Amino acid sequence: QQQLQQQQQQQQPQRPQFEQQIWNSSPWVSEGSDNSTNGQMMHIGWSSSGHADSPVQSAPQGQQVQQSQTQHGAQRYERKRDHGRRRPGGATGDARLASEFSVQLGAGGSAAAAAVEAFLGDNGAVRRLSFEPTGCRVVQQALEVAGRGLQTRIAAGLKDSVAEAMRSPHANYVLQKIIKVLTPAEAPFLVEEINEDCLEWARHEYGCRIYCRLFEHWIQDKNTAALMDLVLADAEGLMRHTFGHHVVECALDHGLPHHKQQIFAALRKNFLRNAGNRNAAYVVEKAIVNCGPSDQQTMLADLLNHT
Repeated sequence: QQQLQQQQQQQQPQRPQFEQQIWNSSPWVSEGSDNSTNGQMMHIGWSSSGHADSPVQSAPQGQQVQQSQTQHGAQRYERKRDHGRRRPGGATGDARLASEFSVQLGAGGSAAAAAVEAFLGDNGAVRRLSFEPTGCRVVQQALEVAGRGLQTRIAAGLKDSVAEAMRSPHANYVLQKIIKVLTPAEAPFLVEEINEDCLEWARHEYGCRIYCRLFEHWIQDKNTAALMDLVLADAEGLMRHTFGHHVVECALDHGLPHHKQQIFAALRKNFLRNAGNRNAAYVVEKAIVNCGPSDQQTMLADLLNHT
């Protein structure tokens, strides 16, 4: 029986040495995979907190190798980052990288901080992941759990890419999260880059969302307020637009007093037409709710005069 086993082992194909080295260094080995030349086993475990344990080689007498969570968070991210670069098809590598990074962020504490530091050490990672379905969620998660200084550094990863991010069905959510967690002074590039095509973005499917977040969180900033002055100069056209009316409604809820007056004036120019428009009708309803008694009487008078 021993001779038969030896013959079977000799007949099994052996991996080339360089291939075996790559296989041994791969961080993607699944739990219980044969990952060593001497027949020992490698495994990746998960702690009760949901944090991935470090890969350890099974010791012959039950000895276990332990690493601190902080070191593991950074080292594990770096291995997956480098492996993703080596793999053909970087998108797959980035998706797996995002999944592991999310687990480390969920662990909290020093492990999450170390993971964010390692993440920021990968030039272009913020931009690359922001434009991916899974990656954009992880970047948002990092913005939520990171400290103030790290949040600013994460946001800076989209500098010079704001216009492209506003067109993206994924990266636009990262921009919205930046506006929610940071102040205008901490991410001034965002409004500066929007200024170039401010009217176009108010009518864009995703751009209108960014304007709504600006009204909700940054409207007290003078540069943001000036940007909205330009946008609402065409309030009458925006309120009848499929996406633009959302911006006008948000201005009525969160805008400065003179922004609301701009909208009331635009409404009164063609009040009956606006009230009958499928998009502008929402603005009329919002205006009646948000305006004072005198403005309500004025709009009611306008409606009666045109009937």
